[in-house]
Amino acid sequence: MKIIISNTVILNGGDAAILISIIKILQDAFGKNCEFVIYDSQPETAIKYYPELNLRKLIYAQSVDSIRIKLIGRIIKLISQWRIKVAAWCISKHQFSLGRLCTNKVEYESLIDYQTANLIVSTGGTYLVENYSLKARFFDYQISLMFNKPLIFFTQSLGPFEQPTNCQILTKIFTRSALILLRDRQSAKHIQELSPQSKIAVVADAAFALSNLEALATAKNNQDNLGNLFTPKIAISVRDWSYFKTVDPAIGIARYIQALVALTVHLVDKYQAEITYISSCQGIKEYWKDDSEFALKITTQLPEQVAKFVTVNRDFHNPETLIK
Repeated sequence: MKIIISNTVILNGGDAAILISIIKILQDAFGKNCEFVIYDSQPETAIKYYPELNLRKLIYAQSVDSIRIKLIGRIIKLISQWRIKVAAWCISKHQFSLGRLCTNKVEYESLIDYQTANLIVSTGGTYLVENYSLKARFFDYQISLMFNKPLIFFTQSLGPFEQPTNCQILTKIFTRSALILLRDRQSAKHIQELSPQSKIAVVADAAFALSNLEALATAKNNQDNLGNLFTPKIAISVRDWSYFKTVDPAIGIARYIQALVALTVHLVDKYQAEITYISSCQGIKEYWKDDSEFALKITTQLPEQVAKFVTVNRDFHNPETLIK
C-alpha cells in the first residue's frame, strides 16, 4: 500500500513527532509494509536529520520556488501552477505523454506519486488557520482530489475561516474528503459551518501515539508525590508566539515571560527543583525558529540564586530521543 503524507514541516520538532506518530498509526492499521512518501516544505535539509524518511518537496513549492522575477513573478507563478494542474488532469485521464510535456522530471514523478497512491494524508497540526497563507495547502488538496484519491486530514486544530475565498475553496475540499480528524470541538464547529456533510471525528492528537505508558505512569506518580521527591527534575517547553488576539503582541510576550519567570522561581523555591528548558523545536540552524533562544530570554531574568538550578538545553533531539 502506498501512502502519501503531505504538508509536513518536519524541521519543526512538533511536526516531526506528529508525522512519526501518523506513520506508526497507519502501519498498525495497514501493515508494516506500507510505502510512505512524505511531501515536505524543506526536504533537502530535513533529510539530514531524518535520513530514514522518503522525502520530496511540496508540489506547490516545485511549481513556484524557482521563479525569482519580482515584477511579473506573480503571473508566472500562476501560469506554473496551472501548468501542473493541466498535467495532473492529463495523467488522471491516463494521457501520460501529455502530462510529461507539461512538466519537468521531478514534477512528473511527483504527480505519478499522487496518481499511484492508495491514500493521501494531510499531516496533523495547526496550519489551516488564516494567520498563515493557505495557497500551498489548497494546491496540494486540489491535486489530490483531481486524482480521486481518498484524502484524509489527520488530527487538526483549524479555523475560524472568515475570508470568502478561503471559505469557498475549503467547502469544496472538506465536502470531498474521505475523513477529517480534529483535536477539538471548536475546530469541528468551524468545519460544520462550511460543510455540514463532511465526515469528521474529534480525537486525541496523533502525537500521543508515541507515548510510553510505563513512562506516563511513572510521571503521574512523580506528579502526585512532587513534594516528597528529594530533587524533582522538571522540563519546561516554551514557544516564541506573537499571535495574541486581545492584547498587543509586545505586551502579550512580556506577560508570558513574566509568568514563566514566576513559575520557575516558584518551583525552585518551594520544591528545590532542577529545571531544564527544552523544546521540540530547537537546534536546527536551517530552520527559521529556535525555541531555545526564547528560553534564554526567560532564564536571563531569573534571580541568581534561582538561575543556578536552571539550564537551557539547546541541542537538536528527534521525537523519540526527546521522549526519553
